[in-house]
Amino acid sequence: MSLAVSGGLAGLGYMASTPSLQAATSRFVHPITEPTDDFSKAERYEAMAGGAGTFTGTAERNAFSQPADNVSFGERARFNIGNAIFRRPWVS
Repeated sequence: MSLAVSGGLAGLGYMASTPSLQAATSRFVHPITEPTDDFSKAERYEAMAGGAGTFTGTAERNAFSQPADNVSFGERARFNIGNAIFRRPWVS
């Protein structure tokens, strides 16, 4: 716990705690898992930070009303029901 609180993990490097990785694999994994210190732009591995669920449409008023491309037909039906409830005007 003292390492996490004092920020010691960043100084040791993430890979120091994963000895099970082979040296060849470590060479590729290390740059990806190392924490950043510059949050002004996306890292080069963050093209789709949410994986397959990353929204690639237009950031507009209805952006949160669009289901992700990777949801199934059944999940899409549940999404549409939830979206209809969300869009309903609620007055107390």
